[in-house]
Amino acid sequence: MARRTKTRPHDGEVARRDWDADKRRAAAHLDQVEPAWVISYGTGSRRFFAMAAWPVSKPLIVESTVLDELRHLMRQAELVEAATSPRHT
Repeated sequence: MARRTKTRPHDGEVARRDWDADKRRAAAHLDQVEPAWVISYGTGSRRFFAMAAWPVSKPLIVESTVLDELRHLMRQAELVEAATSPRHT
């Protein structure tokens, strides 16, 4: 039977993994250029999320695994919201 070698505990910090850094940076950039939306990226879900930052009758959230598709869904949601929201006169 093979002997197991004893391992030592880490003497220093454990290296932190930077999951999907490029996608999180892309979401942060889009969040800056789209002031009507709050944009985030979920490292657990690996999805981009956009939440409307203007007054809406119910929460407006769109999501996608691809940033370009998220932008398309945001534009569609804006059109639908504009067409269905009550107008102030």
